[in-house]
Amino acid sequence: MTSGWPTITFYIVKKKKEELPEVEPVRLPVILGMKPGLWLSILYLLIFLIIAFLPGLISSGVRTRFTSVVPSTAVYIDGNYAGGTPITVYLESGEHEVEFVYSGHTLDSRTIRTSKPLFFSWLVPRYTEISNDAYITDAAAASEITNTFLQSVSDQSLVFNPSETYHVPPLFTDYFGALGGNVDSAAVDTALNFVTNDALAADASAALGRTVEKLRLTDPILSPYSGEGLMPLGLSSLGNSIAGVDYGEFSVQSRETTEYQWALFIAENPYWAKSNLEQIVADGNADEYYLAGISPSTAVISNRPVRNISYKAALAYTQWLSQKYGTEVFLMSEDIYMAVAATAGDEYQSTLVSADRSGAMSALRGGLWELTSTDFIPSAYAGAEVTGSPSSYPVEYAKVLKGGSYIKPGTSVEEVGIITQSETSEFAGFRVCWK
Repeated sequence: MTSGWPTITFYIVKKKKEELPEVEPVRLPVILGMKPGLWLSILYLLIFLIIAFLPGLISSGVRTRFTSVVPSTAVYIDGNYAGGTPITVYLESGEHEVEFVYSGHTLDSRTIRTSKPLFFSWLVPRYTEISNDAYITDAAAASEITNTFLQSVSDQSLVFNPSETYHVPPLFTDYFGALGGNVDSAAVDTALNFVTNDALAADASAALGRTVEKLRLTDPILSPYSGEGLMPLGLSSLGNSIAGVDYGEFSVQSRETTEYQWALFIAENPYWAKSNLEQIVADGNADEYYLAGISPSTAVISNRPVRNISYKAALAYTQWLSQKYGTEVFLMSEDIYMAVAATAGDEYQSTLVSADRSGAMSALRGGLWELTSTDFIPSAYAGAEVTGSPSSYPVEYAKVLKGGSYIKPGTSVEEVGIITQSETSEFAGFRVCWK
């Protein structure tokens, strides 16, 4: 009986063998009597040696990395400045004189010898590391670095809100690093009076190992940017004591120092002539805008207030008057300004030049900002106690300006401007006090 399934037949087809053409066998030649196995081994070895050693043979030096326990130490190689640590430079093989310098003081100097690496220098670069482990230990050098630290902190404190592109250097960290922790604690306390921005606060926190908050200034702190005729007029009975300071009996010039008075000063002190601007700027006594737009002359009696005068220039003016008249002449302090302003009423001068009112005090508010002798210590304007001893360090603190100017009517007597000692402004002038 047959089933109902269909029958499937399989056929197997045998592939015909393909005939390959006959060829001659390849035989590597014998070279210099060496069989192929030998000379190929030698060839491979030569290629390996070229890859491993040729870059090193061609190279004439070595990468050398310089580090220091003191941050941002300057590295000099053979008398040439190479950069600040940490830094990597390429040195020719041989002997080199290396010097580590911080703030003008040599931490270490030595002779080093470098030799180039040969094996696989292209694949695994070799480095020679030279490190300085010395701190500043000399007392005079430490004192100088302390003063520089305080000056730098004071300068940076004038930038209340630095932009993202403005770099505030790690002053506290560098100071602690330079002295290996043996810092002047009074100087550190003094520096904390100037922590006015987040970058300084973060840096101080890192150096001190505790949280330091930036000062939040409570009083308005502004910028001044948004002989005949010499005897003083005006007040002569302010009393002997102002804000606890005994000044003795003195008087205050009734108007701001004029262009004519400045011309008389220049006539006897040619150093301060406008023609000597380059030297004045080089000496750090004013900026390049000193007397800009003004040509003081003794031939023209100008009662316009002199502008673009730095604090240092104004100080030189008071010293000249003191010597000339044999009495003490000085700039107003902020406290003196406030005492004088309290007697002068609320009038605000919205012009540069004031009318002569027979010796009455003029332009105490408005006119030009008034340069004062008061150091700008930010903590004093933040409702905080002034710590340390700012006056005991030879630091050029910024100076306080008072009274506003004619371009910003309504500035109150409480408001404060700030200006560095060598900075000038078209909107700042000064008046003097006489004993």
